[in-house]
Amino acid sequence: VCALAADRYAAAVELLATRLFVHHAAGKVIGDPSVTNPASIRCFARAGFTPTGAVKTPDGPAELMVLTRRAFEGVRTVRRFWTEVHLQRWPRARALLADTFEARWPHTGERFSSPSAFIEMNATYPGQHTIRVLEVTPTTDEIVSVVHVTSRNPDQECWATSRFRLVDGKLARVTEYCTDRQPAPQWRERFTG
Repeated sequence: VCALAADRYAAAVELLATRLFVHHAAGKVIGDPSVTNPASIRCFARAGFTPTGAVKTPDGPAELMVLTRRAFEGVRTVRRFWTEVHLQRWPRARALLADTFEARWPHTGERFSSPSAFIEMNATYPGQHTIRVLEVTPTTDEIVSVVHVTSRNPDQECWATSRFRLVDGKLARVTEYCTDRQPAPQWRERFTG
């Protein structure tokens, strides 16, 4: 229930930002969630806002969070890409990639040197998958996403952290790290609670 509420709150913050950017030509959108409300700060972050520091407001101390138009467009493009991959609309996913697109998977040593190769690999990936976007966050020069991939086969589940670079509004490069569900090593049990 809490995760669903957080998803809805982040979606509401994202919708408000979208309206300000699209309908009011805002250059940036600023939010100031209370520093005593970390869940609210996380929701702003999930909507693409970047924390810039604590400020004093009439309501008390707050975390100043900013979403620039450039970051908004990048976050929007990455979210659109994951939606198209999830729905297996491969031509639409391909249209979001630059002609010079390249993908790297350091964990397996693979490199996909063209957008067509990357899309074809995804289109022929074995099994039917569901992709849930957990987070999309802009950094200074990248958009970082975290997705959870599940399958009808319960043994096929993974999380992917992707670092996207955009050029002229298109995805030009991604470095992606994936991990599957694994049992925790026994030696770490004493550190977890």
